[in-house]
Amino acid sequence: MLIHLILVPYDSGRRDVRMGAGPASLAPGLTASLIEAGCEVEQALVEVPAVGWHAEVAAAFALANGVAHKVDAARARGAFPIVLSGNCFATVGVAAGLGKRTGVVWFDAHADFHTPETSTSGFLDGMALRTLTGEGWEALRDKVSGFVPVPERATWLVGARDLDPAEVEALERSRVHRVAAAAVGDDLGDSIRRAADEIDQFAVHLDLDVIDVSEGRANPYAVAGGVSGADLAAACRSLGRTLAVGALTVSAYDPACDADRRIRAIADASVTAVVEALAARSAA
Repeated sequence: MLIHLILVPYDSGRRDVRMGAGPASLAPGLTASLIEAGCEVEQALVEVPAVGWHAEVAAAFALANGVAHKVDAARARGAFPIVLSGNCFATVGVAAGLGKRTGVVWFDAHADFHTPETSTSGFLDGMALRTLTGEGWEALRDKVSGFVPVPERATWLVGARDLDPAEVEALERSRVHRVAAAAVGDDLGDSIRRAADEIDQFAVHLDLDVIDVSEGRANPYAVAGGVSGADLAAACRSLGRTLAVGALTVSAYDPACDADRRIRAIADASVTAVVEALAARSAA
């Protein structure tokens, strides 16, 4: 199985700091694990365009556009794209690269379901999933090649527990499927497949702060009540076994918060579980 590893080393438009340092930290170990699993791994880098000056919001959309092109190119070669990103916003580009009739399985401690009108922090990543489903930033969304909003009914938010009131209200009005952290396990793929209509492929988004803090801290935003490492790997294996997973994003890893590297090990195991399951289906 050919893996196209796409690194997006930015956090809030800044390169190689905080969670932007995550991709370079994760890539060597993950590459070794994938090669050990029998994969061929190629690596690419997405950077903010060198021409002009890009503020945080413009930089995020420029990076998403770069990701869209890399994902599309990988798929055209028959490779499986794995995006390692500092911020969750990269999955806007992943979905664009996959094209129409794409669903998303979004693992995250947070809903990322704000709009510019409801956000009080101004943190663009807190708007990532809402943007993906077609709310906010319309003019900038149109600059991401191939972007089509993912329907709410084709969106699964998994493990989210640290939500602002505005996000709770918006989700209650939406058709987004919610999966509690306690319900994450080896039947996740089957439960999604039963409810998945008119979806050709899935983008799986893995924000590592979905993992419970008893297992380690992925970033400064990690909170209690999350998913165990074992359950996350089992869920990822079930997704690869039962769904047409078109791409995978791993985001929001700050190596400074993971001194004992427990989160990194869980990330390796979870990604490898998806890939091995997909490879086994392809070989069957």
